[in-house]
Amino acid sequence: MGSKNGKYDFEHGGLSQTRNEDLPSFPSEFNGSIQTKQSRKDITSIPTCIHQDILIDRSALNAENLSLVWLDTDIYRRSSNIDMEVKLKNLMNYVRLFDRVDSCERYIKQIGKMNNNNNVKQEMLFVIISTTLAPTLIPHLHDLTQVKYIYIFGKPKSISKAHEGWLKKYNKVKGIFSSSRILITQIAQDQN
Repeated sequence: MGSKNGKYDFEHGGLSQTRNEDLPSFPSEFNGSIQTKQSRKDITSIPTCIHQDILIDRSALNAENLSLVWLDTDIYRRSSNIDMEVKLKNLMNYVRLFDRVDSCERYIKQIGKMNNNNNVKQEMLFVIISTTLAPTLIPHLHDLTQVKYIYIFGKPKSISKAHEGWLKKYNKVKGIFSSSRILITQIAQDQN
C-alpha cells in the first residue's frame, strides 16, 4: 500500500479550508472491492439516520415533476440554511438555490418555456422566497403556470400588516413560515 498526496476541502462553522495530506492508496486490484457488507449497510441507512423527521418515499410522492426553487438574497450567509437545504434535497427530486432575483426569474421563465415545448410531464415548481422579497415578487410569480405553490420564509416582522391582508388574494401562497421544520413539513404535505 502506497500513498498519494491528496488535496481535500472541508467546511466547518462557515469557514472553508483546504488541506494537503498523504492519503492511503490501494493497488488497483483492490479498487471497488474494499467495501464490506457491513459498510454498505451503513451507507444505505445514512439518510434515514440523518433525517428521521422526514421519512418519506419520494418516488410515491413525486408523480409529477416537482422541483423546488429557493430565492433569498442572504441564502449563503446563514449556516442554518445548509441544514435546511440538505433536508429539502432529501424531500424533493431537484432543489435550486438563488441569491439573485434576476437569475431566479430567468430560471423560472425557462421552465415555463420548456413546459410549453414539452409533450411529456410538465415541470411544476415549489418556490420559497424570503419575506423581504415577497411583496415585490409574488405578483410576478403567482400567475405563472409552472409555479404550483409559493412559500414565504423568514421573519414575519418583515411582512407588514397591509401585506398580510394583500397576500390572501394569492391562492398559491401557502403561508409565511419562520420555522424551517414547519416549512419542510408543509412542503412534504403539499407533494401529496
